[in-house]
Amino acid sequence: MNQVLDEKRHALKMLEDFRKALKAEKEPTKYSAELRKYLEENPAIRTVDQCNVKIMKLKKSLEAEEIKFRNKEDNKAVALGTSKINYMDPRITIAWCKKREV
Repeated sequence: MNQVLDEKRHALKMLEDFRKALKAEKEPTKYSAELRKYLEENPAIRTVDQCNVKIMKLKKSLEAEEIKFRNKEDNKAVALGTSKINYMDPRITIAWCKKREV
């Protein structure tokens, strides 16, 4: 789960760097090697508008993943499959049994 979050954060950083480069009208040869590699893997992004749309989608996706991760971490200590009988106070059970002569 952490790996997915890290990948999305990295992709978001690359897109923001690319948007800055597009706004500054840099030539593709002046992009960093890491950014060039990312753009080779994602050839559909070529304009500032496309970049903005992709960034918005990626931010929403990253937010959803973070919520899922947080929920998973918060629920680790909760035993959801344990039956209620395990939480019954034995004194109550014994008192009921004595009263009913069981």
